[in-house]
Amino acid sequence: MRASLAMVLLTSFARGRRGRAGKADLEQIVKDAYHDHGRVKQGRVHVDGEVVEYLEAGPPGAARTAVFCHGAAFSMHTWQSVGVLDALADAGVRAYALNLPGRGASSKKIGNADGKEGYLRAVLDALGAPRAVVVVAASMGGSYALPFVVSPGAGRAVAGYVTAAGMIGSKDVVATPVLGVYGSEDGRLASDRGLFGPKQFASSQLVVFDDAPHPCYLRDVAAAKQFSELVVAFVTGNASRASPRLQIVAAW
Repeated sequence: MRASLAMVLLTSFARGRRGRAGKADLEQIVKDAYHDHGRVKQGRVHVDGEVVEYLEAGPPGAARTAVFCHGAAFSMHTWQSVGVLDALADAGVRAYALNLPGRGASSKKIGNADGKEGYLRAVLDALGAPRAVVVVAASMGGSYALPFVVSPGAGRAVAGYVTAAGMIGSKDVVATPVLGVYGSEDGRLASDRGLFGPKQFASSQLVVFDDAPHPCYLRDVAAAKQFSELVVAFVTGNASRASPRLQIVAAW
């Protein structure tokens, strides 16, 4: 009886600590578990004289490409720690994770006349990325991603959008396939849930991670793995690879 009670108390204490943990602490958990197999490389590109730092993984010239925008408290390295860049590379997908303006070696100034509205388009052009991409964004990264998803511009297309509680700033109805991934403890979930339907994301699926915070993919190592599997399944169209099974995937 005492042993059982001790286990309950220990579990409750661990959950409480996780709930109060800072974002840096959350990232450290998955960072410590990450094994670098040399698949992810670092680079820089210039957009109108401004530097954009990025990570890249996967075969050049791959049929499918994904680009990642991090949240305000994180960086391009967060996506590497989660393992999703390696997972996409293993699946034959080209992946780019950007350091958004002011993060790392990236210039604070956005190097194009259209600001956030044209940021992803300009960076993808500079990278020589293919016409169609999947965009993955977390929290603040959505302020760069969603404008591009809504209006990618001439010569570009968005095959799908994965939003990990990405910022919502558009009133346009998005026809692009959208996968939403949220934490059950994220205060944004209640307000954003209604957007996954005719109101904004007409062709979408919402997945909620139990007992997970705003950066749900950093809840623990299992959440990082599940998030990576969801992204790979969405990008490649192999819906059965993810849990839960996806009802919607990218449209290439």
